[in-house]
Amino acid sequence: LACGTAAALSAIFKVPITGIIFVIEVFSLDLTMASLIPLMLSSATGVLVSYFFMGQTLTLDFDATTSFQLKNIMYYIALAFFTAMASIHFTKIYSRVGRFFERKISSTYTRLLVGSLSLGALLFFMPTLYGEGYGTINALLAGENITNFMWSQTWESPVVVVVLMLAMLYLKMLATTITFGAGGIGGTFAPTLFMGAVAGATFAMAVNLVYPAAGLPVHLFALVGMTGLMAGVMQAPLTAVFLIVETTGGYSLIA
Repeated sequence: LACGTAAALSAIFKVPITGIIFVIEVFSLDLTMASLIPLMLSSATGVLVSYFFMGQTLTLDFDATTSFQLKNIMYYIALAFFTAMASIHFTKIYSRVGRFFERKISSTYTRLLVGSLSLGALLFFMPTLYGEGYGTINALLAGENITNFMWSQTWESPVVVVVLMLAMLYLKMLATTITFGAGGIGGTFAPTLFMGAVAGATFAMAVNLVYPAAGLPVHLFALVGMTGLMAGVMQAPLTAVFLIVETTGGYSLIA
């Protein structure tokens, strides 16, 4: 199970180191040669096979060419608290929605009907909630305006953009939990990355709106937001750090 997980994560995101660290953190494996050698072989094989069939394309296609600035350290600390609160909120929504479907709706077909209609309504108003959300993440990392999701209307007002981003963050939490509660199959890995990127970008946009002199780089805060949400939701901080570092090639960001 551990070797399969490491190989799959390594192949999907092309992050062999992260695959090993994720398994060690989540499965609480002992750091012995008996454990590490099979994991390293599995992870390396996964990424090599992925490169053979998929080429050099990356799921998270972003190159970190800029480094963190020390003057923004307090903003990053504030973002850490923001992502921590978002993680707690998502966990509570997950448990409450799950209990609602379990206790209030006994029929499996009724659950599917309620869940599908609810998701359909959410996707109608905000199509970016559909799927894993890697396209939206890459758009945020590229600094694009992703508010073109309501009847093909692009919003230019900074206040409206921040409000819509906050709504997208909350509705993604709701859509993910409704999917699981209604009996859908999926995981929290990709949604957590989506929510983290949106949370980080929203935080930077809000600060720049209130205090323009800050000039926070939205794409870097989106990266840090992804790390914060993953660490909070999955309780795997090292995995979060190395996933972002490996996918962006920004090993200098650790320093």
